[in-house]
Amino acid sequence: MSSSVHIRHKIPYSSIAICSTFPIIGRMKTVQISNALYGAIWGKATEQDDSVEDILRRLLGLPKGPSESPGIGFYDRRNSVRFAEGFKIFRNYKGIDHFAIAHSGRWYLDGKSRPYSSLAALSEEIGAKTENAWFGWRYEDEDGKVYFISNLRDPKLIRERARG
Repeated sequence: MSSSVHIRHKIPYSSIAICSTFPIIGRMKTVQISNALYGAIWGKATEQDDSVEDILRRLLGLPKGPSESPGIGFYDRRNSVRFAEGFKIFRNYKGIDHFAIAHSGRWYLDGKSRPYSSLAALSEEIGAKTENAWFGWRYEDEDGKVYFISNLRDPKLIRERARG
């Protein structure tokens, strides 16, 4: 089984706990790791790796595990943010409501089958071409509170683009 990721939204971004579940002798164990370590693990990913478990198995020299994965959600490498499989984001653009679901490393917009490889591609598809998608899309936490997805980023990893 591949790892699954749960983001606890109730705590501040600097304390976000990411729990990855790994199979150990037929049972699942939860390991809490920092955002930085989680990002570093994904930084070691190759094209053959679909999950944290795949990366760690390869690095530790273990055989590839069974692929009964529920999917890998979506990982934004630039910002080191992992969206769990099935994570839903939404927004309203020019009076039209849109949503996207993270599934198997891609975003799927408004329930359609076409995959998108980035948040910017989602925004462009709905017509919002010159925006920071991190402030266009939102998510709802377990308590029903709505936040910009930018809140999931580690502020230390955010790079300002040069204005030209």
